[in-house]
Amino acid sequence: MTEGRDGGEAAQVETAGGLSAAEPFFRALERLEGVVDDETRALQRNDLSRIGDFNRAKNVGLLELSRALALVRGRAQFDDEARPALARLREALARNLSAADTLLQAVRQVAAIIARAIDEHESDGTYAAPRARKGAAG
Repeated sequence: MTEGRDGGEAAQVETAGGLSAAEPFFRALERLEGVVDDETRALQRNDLSRIGDFNRAKNVGLLELSRALALVRGRAQFDDEARPALARLREALARNLSAADTLLQAVRQVAAIIARAIDEHESDGTYAAPRARKGAAG
């Protein structure tokens, strides 16, 4: 068996169960991708009831991923093995960002409508810009 974590060669160690040292990384990556996909579906349904749960799960997933990455750092073929999995996560994150952005745009539009309605309701017109009357020469 090769050196442990501090020795820098742990990435090439096979675990007792026969799994490669990269397996925890790929499992963590898969779990994180699943959380991001679940959150994306919730955002697309405008279901914000579990946003706190998703944020906690993503934080845990990122912690697991960073710990697992420490086990495979320095392994030559790891980059080639990880590239497709990381690309899938990147695509999931792009879909998530798009869903969140769509929701935020809708919230901004509703907020603007409400703000205009409040301004119009509270204003007596004294400081409002004059409106052009129909039929008046401009």
